[in-house]
Amino acid sequence: MSYEADRKELLRQISDEMKKINPDFIIMTEGFHDAILDSITCFHGCVHGVFQNSAPNIAQRLTGGVQGDSLYPEMMRYVYPDVESTIRFPSPLVDRPMANYTLAYGLRYEIESRYMPDRDYLLEGRVPSVEDYGLVLSKPSVDLVRTLPREKTAAYARSATEFQKKHADLLMTGRFTDTEGFTFSGDKAVLAKGFENGTRFGVLLWNTGGMPAAVNAKVPNADFVSAAEPGNENAEAFCELAPQSVRLLVWRKRASLTPSK
Repeated sequence: MSYEADRKELLRQISDEMKKINPDFIIMTEGFHDAILDSITCFHGCVHGVFQNSAPNIAQRLTGGVQGDSLYPEMMRYVYPDVESTIRFPSPLVDRPMANYTLAYGLRYEIESRYMPDRDYLLEGRVPSVEDYGLVLSKPSVDLVRTLPREKTAAYARSATEFQKKHADLLMTGRFTDTEGFTFSGDKAVLAKGFENGTRFGVLLWNTGGMPAAVNAKVPNADFVSAAEPGNENAEAFCELAPQSVRLLVWRKRASLTPSK
């Protein structure tokens, strides 16, 4: 009863009071459900669909292979197409596949710094060892931090976040449509997801595989506008997509010919 009614009302009152002080104030919390959507602006991803996933796991699903521990982000995003949530990647870095995953599902990036070794890695470039975390139970993926080149990994994450902000009307504030509103044909290793905002419709392509992939997409009753990739705002729309790369295709929908009543 406390969570069903009282806590919901408490969050609502806190949000209303803080917005009186500053209309831009937001409240963020971990996990989400319907009862608190009227008071929470953004969520720290801690639900099925936003936890760390892998490109091979996604690729297996696309080709009909073993699905393993897939977390079905499509279900979460389809049920909550307008909710802002970060990915859940407990590490002081975001690797390239997870950066692409974040773009493909319209999530938000996070860099998690929980322990002193994380701080030393981010600020000083000191690569930690397992022993540095002492008795910490939920350690980051130390192997990941030790094997990925720090500067190169950070540079791609930075370019991905800049790309997302540049196309924020679709990738951040657009409505996630999953596979509805367009048709895709091409290599099975390519994940294709739709985003809609007014008359603009975008299809985010992610080549989850290790080889260049053929791509093609169509949006009915719409005119093609542009194609862009991180670091390239004038990309060729339907050329092969490089391994572990993303591309955003954008259309503008034509006005309906149906007369209004």
